[in-house]
Amino acid sequence: EETLDPTTLEQLWRSAIGEIEIQISRPNFVTWFKNTQLISKKGNAACIGLPNNFAKEWIENKYSKVVLGALRALEESITKVEFAARRTELETYLSNNEDKQEIDENVARAALTVAVSDRVWNEIKKAVGL
Repeated sequence: EETLDPTTLEQLWRSAIGEIEIQISRPNFVTWFKNTQLISKKGNAACIGLPNNFAKEWIENKYSKVVLGALRALEESITKVEFAARRTELETYLSNNEDKQEIDENVARAALTVAVSDRVWNEIKKAVGL
């Protein structure tokens, strides 16, 4: 079973990203693919690292075929793409906190959503002249 070294993974992903950028709109590309990386390629499966679960779910649902197509065009052996969210500092804190049962999950979820939504809110304020 073939495993690629980090430099080869980075080169492969850079090439795939170039192909993805041509296929989707610029705003979507910047929003969803800016902080991504090819974490591993083992056998026929490639694993893409995404900044958070929100991005993971979105790309899985909207762009998995585009990602697979871009990777397969470069590396025919890839027939499967998996996505993994990198843990945020808050998620790491919550998983390490002994009293995590006492922490309201909704508060944690809201904090993660704010991190994702901050840029969107700034765009809205700019659009309406605030």
